[in-house]
Amino acid sequence: MSATEPGPALRPTIGIEGLTVAYRNGTVALENVSLALAGPTICGLVGTNGSGKSTLFKALMGFVAPARGRVSVCGQGLR
Repeated sequence: MSATEPGPALRPTIGIEGLTVAYRNGTVALENVSLALAGPTICGLVGTNGSGKSTLFKALMGFVAPARGRVSVCGQGLR
């Protein structure tokens, strides 16, 4: 581990980098979303109807595939 590399406690438990999700009908639900959360933590997600909250959680659980970007949980990519 280098001096500039974060230690284990600072690495994101949930990491999202440049996530774009588009559905088969062409609707782009999320575009270029990035997020890093180190755990344990409590976090809320707030937005209007149709803003992509459910799609973000579906991407975190691997229920929808990203068109672009990367989702990782505990440093492991989703399959």
